[in-house]
Amino acid sequence: MCRASTRAAKSLTGTDALVPRSRFLLPHRAQCGRLRRFLAEFSISAYQSEDESQLWLEVFDWLIRYEEHDPDWADGYLAAVSGREGGSRVWTYDHEFRTTWRRPDGTRVPLAVS
Repeated sequence: MCRASTRAAKSLTGTDALVPRSRFLLPHRAQCGRLRRFLAEFSISAYQSEDESQLWLEVFDWLIRYEEHDPDWADGYLAAVSGREGGSRVWTYDHEFRTTWRRPDGTRVPLAVS
């Protein structure tokens, strides 16, 4: 998830890449229901790219760059979106975002939680 910061408000934005991962990690009906309630209660919106095709190419470039670390699509998507959305912070518990993975420009991915 990315947290976009503006002066007026802060919002939580999820990516389509995270939905299948979440569903895989939360296979039971009750877990899926809790995830749905969480998304609704905190008004988490879906990330909308103005140029999804170009974003996909950026994700593929990122995946190739970090191939030796075996990242998945969701990881690459978060890194690429973080690079596009300058004021965003990524909410993830994947330790590779702290130790290894960077934005496409090589800068650290700002994290929402430490």
